[in-house]
Amino acid sequence: MDLCVVIICAPGEAVLLERSVASVVGQDPPPHQVVVVCDGRDEAIERIVRSHADRVDLAYHDRENDMSPLRSRRIGVREARVDHVVLVDSDVELEPGALREYSASFDADPEQLIVGKLHTDPENDPFPFFRNERLEQLANSPENRILFYKPYLYFYMGNVALTREMFVRSDGLGDDFVGYAIEDVAFAHCVHQQGYRFQYNNAIRSQHHRRLRNRKTEYYKNTYTMRNLDHFRRRIAPDVRSFFEGDEEAVVAEFERVAAYYDRKYVCTDLVRYFLYRGLPERAMHYRAEAHESLCRHFFRLHEAGGLDWRKIVAGGDFARSTSGLFPLGLQRD
Repeated sequence: MDLCVVIICAPGEAVLLERSVASVVGQDPPPHQVVVVCDGRDEAIERIVRSHADRVDLAYHDRENDMSPLRSRRIGVREARVDHVVLVDSDVELEPGALREYSASFDADPEQLIVGKLHTDPENDPFPFFRNERLEQLANSPENRILFYKPYLYFYMGNVALTREMFVRSDGLGDDFVGYAIEDVAFAHCVHQQGYRFQYNNAIRSQHHRRLRNRKTEYYKNTYTMRNLDHFRRRIAPDVRSFFEGDEEAVVAEFERVAAYYDRKYVCTDLVRYFLYRGLPERAMHYRAEAHESLCRHFFRLHEAGGLDWRKIVAGGDFARSTSGLFPLGLQRD
């Protein structure tokens, strides 16, 4: 299957981009097309891209520096001359065979969003939840009422693939999201709303090299992360409201369904969090003995400080500063 790989980058990331581009053009088989989009102008990056132009059909674009990865991805997808597109960030290095696995996944189901594996910190891994096929089916099911187990909450954009049509139909974020934070989860929420299925594929492996941080990037990251989180919270407010205002016993029954073929300790920890969000600490205590005690202590401290209240997710306030919110346990967004 022909694939177009879109790599986005920013000025000052030449070292990262060199590894990323080399890992893409060195795939066997190589991609049909590569598009590199830089969020600003950087002559070193342009030289690196041009040096690989004799190995693969490669296009390069730079644009106004506005720290918007979504705009860069739009340019790349628009340039694609084939239907299936792989999106890669400049700090991601694909391992050998990644594109072959993407092609095999699309051959099995061409209308799914495929999420590859990012190797970073083993404690920062959303994949244990999706290693179980029945759990992945539950997460993708329209009948899934458990907000904590929605597939978009586990999503990141650094190593994924989808069709051009899927990207265009799901690109409903406008220009609200700026910076590399939360914008990927918000995009995945749009994909989920369009009814597309997610597949988290551990065989599509990559290395995630952390970007160098400085005072300027830290400032914009902290500023835009909070702004993007507020935008995302407003987008999922209807999901949050229906989840917490829904039938309590029906939700608990679904948690118990999950516990039948997943680590019960994680499920009970989520039940503790669920009841604390609803303001029912006595119900939360019922599951605490089977849950992760250190996480429970953290959740109860937040509850006692007034930080765990689902209405704050909808209303805003300083909720996002006090807890990771609805993101899955153990998954830290960067």
